[in-house]
Amino acid sequence: MAASSNDFNSWKEIGLDDCRAMLRKFRDDNERRSEEIVELYEECLDSKMHKLGNEKWIVYEQVCIAALDCARQDIAQKCIAALRHQFPDSSRVRKLIGMQHESLGSFEKAEKVYDSIQQTDESNSHVRKRRIAMLRALRKVPEAIVELNTYVKQFMSDYEAWLELCDLYISENDYTKAAYCIEELLLSNPHNHLYHQRYADVHTFLPDFTRYRHALTIMVCRHSCSIYTLSLSLLADSLHARWNGEYRIS
Repeated sequence: MAASSNDFNSWKEIGLDDCRAMLRKFRDDNERRSEEIVELYEECLDSKMHKLGNEKWIVYEQVCIAALDCARQDIAQKCIAALRHQFPDSSRVRKLIGMQHESLGSFEKAEKVYDSIQQTDESNSHVRKRRIAMLRALRKVPEAIVELNTYVKQFMSDYEAWLELCDLYISENDYTKAAYCIEELLLSNPHNHLYHQRYADVHTFLPDFTRYRHALTIMVCRHSCSIYTLSLSLLADSLHARWNGEYRIS
């Protein structure tokens, strides 16, 4: 079993095998533990990357993304240089260069990089998601919604994209379309209690017409409560569903 980060008082105490195992676990669990990854690299890996064999290339990519998260441009540039030397024509490396431009606030340069990637690979989902993230960072929410709608039509099974689109609609107070996004997720994964909770959360804001406010409020609360109850049937110890369900009843 791989050691956890809590097993060590200092990263200097960790061996190469444990370091490698921890980075693998972060990748397998899709955990973006950026600060820990940067510290691992500086204290344990920097001078030992050659000992990782071919695994060093995916580690370079992992460390680069973590370094960009932590504004460590020195480490990010070092990783990009190593990857670029090994894979000069790789779209994944060019995507990292685009992300580096984003982290520096050079969004026009980043967009040019992403454009060049899409010219040779129109179906590159990672680059399209980077463009959407960039629009959101620039607070261009309507443009991000348009791009994301185009994206989910092509990649309908991307659950993260549907959740992101839901968040964007909520930020624009468009709860009807936010509910539709969750419905798409429920159709593909009806036993996910988190989707049911999110669906109930959205329904508490649907709709609010002045003329029928009281009647609609009662109907919406009852409907939300039933969804929270369904969520509890899928995960009995869900505090979120239990508290909200009881609150709606009261």
